[in-house]
Amino acid sequence: MTDLSRRKFVKQLGSATALCCMGGAMAVLGTSCTPVFYATTVQEGNKLLIKKFEVLDKPFFVVKIKDANAPLYVIKRENGSYDGIVMLCTHKRCELKATGTYLTCPCHGSEFSNEGKVLKGPAKNNLKHYKVTSNEENIIILLR
Repeated sequence: MTDLSRRKFVKQLGSATALCCMGGAMAVLGTSCTPVFYATTVQEGNKLLIKKFEVLDKPFFVVKIKDANAPLYVIKRENGSYDGIVMLCTHKRCELKATGTYLTCPCHGSEFSNEGKVLKGPAKNNLKHYKVTSNEENIIILLR
C-alpha cells in the first residue's frame, strides 16, 4: 500500500466513523434526555414509602422493589396523582429503559407510552400497574 492510498484509506475511515457517530448522536437526540432518578424507599408491611420532598421536582422516577422481576416506573400525572408501571416488557419479559416520555425494550424494540400502553411492537399487551396513592408526606406504592 502506498503512502497516498494509505492516506486516502485513513481519510475514508475517518469519514465513515464520523457518520456513524453522528447517526448515533441523532438517535440519542430523538429520545428524551431526562436523567433517570432512583428514589429511596422504606418498606412498611405491604407498602413502599417515598418521601415527596425527594421527588418533588421529578416528572418521573424509578423504584427498585426487593424480590421483584423489574423496577417500577412512577410518573406524576397532571392532576397530581401518581401511576406505577412495571418496567417489564410483555413480549419477552426484558427490563425496560425509561426515557421520560416513553419506555423502550432494549431486547426487541417494543415501545410503551408513559401510561404503559403499547406504542410499537412486537409486544401486544400493555404494561402492568401497581396502585399508588399519596398523602402530604409520602407517595405510597401498594405491593401485591
